[in-house]
Amino acid sequence: MTQVSDELIELRGLRFAYRDWPSKTPGAPALVLLHGYTGHARSWDAFAEAMTDRYRVIALDQRGHGASGWAGPGAYAVAEMVADLEAFVKALGLDGFTLLGLSMGGMVTIGYAGKRPKELAAAVIVDIGPELIRSGSQRIQEGQKAKDVFDSKDEAFAAARAVNAVPPEAHHRHRSDYSLMRTEDGRWTYRFDRVLRAPGELKIPTPEESWPRARRSPSRPW
Repeated sequence: MTQVSDELIELRGLRFAYRDWPSKTPGAPALVLLHGYTGHARSWDAFAEAMTDRYRVIALDQRGHGASGWAGPGAYAVAEMVADLEAFVKALGLDGFTLLGLSMGGMVTIGYAGKRPKELAAAVIVDIGPELIRSGSQRIQEGQKAKDVFDSKDEAFAAARAVNAVPPEAHHRHRSDYSLMRTEDGRWTYRFDRVLRAPGELKIPTPEESWPRARRSPSRPW
């Protein structure tokens, strides 16, 4: 197994955490991974390890998620996350890298690739597009209303499994456990800013803004 390192960096006045897997191939290009709305860098552990034959893999905890700093009310626009990524790429000296974003991370990928296409070898967008469909928005809104404090990690995992039993159980348990943090009373809650649990706090671009950016994004067979 590749020796992964967990790192902290300050960008734009916030602390950011990321995981960095060196490639098994000398001189391999970088692959940057951006998680979804309730995700975190540890969501990518199994996938990242599998990709180290071809890439140096870097998974970022985006603002308000995982071990990264919480930005507070009004600071969770996708445009802010794009600016975070620009600062991150500059700080690490990345160029000619592949950017893969899931869901919310996919919106950030569209925004970044539309602004800086020449810096990317490819942009990969998963489970999202420049225009949200109604059913997807409703699913996110329902998730925001669900119970988010649990007596144990087992209870939290059971709730996650009831919503989605598709992932392999061990992989799903890994993601669930790393999604949690202790509350003051000793229970467990999700490890992302509570501000983000309010409807509308995540400010997303309009389709009119996103489609032109998507057209400027680089693409190739992956």
